[in-house]
Amino acid sequence: METRSKKTVTDPNAEACETKTRELTTREFETQQIERGIQERERRLNQQEAAYEKLISAMEIERRNLDRKRDKVASKIKGLESREKEMERKWQDSEASRLEDSATNVPNETKPPLVRNFSLPPARGNYTLDNAPSPKVSFKEATDSVAYFDGYNIPLAQFTRACRRAREIIPPSGERNLTKLLINKLGKRAYYAVEDEPCNSITDLIDLLTDTFGTA
Repeated sequence: METRSKKTVTDPNAEACETKTRELTTREFETQQIERGIQERERRLNQQEAAYEKLISAMEIERRNLDRKRDKVASKIKGLESREKEMERKWQDSEASRLEDSATNVPNETKPPLVRNFSLPPARGNYTLDNAPSPKVSFKEATDSVAYFDGYNIPLAQFTRACRRAREIIPPSGERNLTKLLINKLGKRAYYAVEDEPCNSITDLIDLLTDTFGTA
């Protein structure tokens, strides 16, 4: 019996259709992969966006808390400064009163002797030069006439003129005490300019301030 080999007959249209089907399947798979990648990326972006929004919200809350704390601190500082100025004012009034009392009780030996070898015109009544009342000196009046000075709030010349006028209304023996009181009229940089320096007279005070802030 004779055996014949059989050849498979291939239909070109069927082969083309199969190839097209495989290409479509491949493209669909690739498209699905791309879509899954996009979805995963979108998911991560959503998570990051939510995290950023949460962080921004927390930072905003913290900022508001810091603003409230800052306002409280500023209010407390303002209150402390007011108390400090009030205490300084009371201390100056007390010190001025003390120095005024000490100035009015100067011992007699500190007064210059009177020359009695000359003739005086007749005086009315029993009034004599020996019992003439001396003008009352007010350290408080002298210090109150000088404004607060921090180096910038008023011109230096204005402050130094006030210091010289204050010196003129007190006796020379009280200049050192007046200088100490006027140092307490200084603030900030002006006070630092004289804080650790020898300053026993109005001239010393003016010189130290002039060295720091320029010509008075």
